[in-house]
Amino acid sequence: MTQALTTLYRHLSRLWSRACVNRLDSTAACQRVDVSLMAGETKAGMEYLEPYGFTGIAHAGAEGVALFLSGDRSHGIVINIADRRYRLKDLQTGGRR
Repeated sequence: MTQALTTLYRHLSRLWSRACVNRLDSTAACQRVDVSLMAGETKAGMEYLEPYGFTGIAHAGAEGVALFLSGDRSHGIVINIADRRYRLKDLQTGGRR
């Protein structure tokens, strides 16, 4: 049973990863991002799927979430990028600044 859970965990861990932005290219219809992933893995030219109605150019060092459908690490997408260095702080509860 322990071996089965270990195998399952390994397969699930291949589906997603934290990412750190190295470079972002916004010239194409879909932004492309070069990222560093956990354990020193790097990926170049990953598609960044921005939320509808929001766009921006992330600075190097911003963080994101990369998904790898079916666990195939040869092609993935970045679904979110945020930068805690520039996040608005001290907002009112339920409100905006």
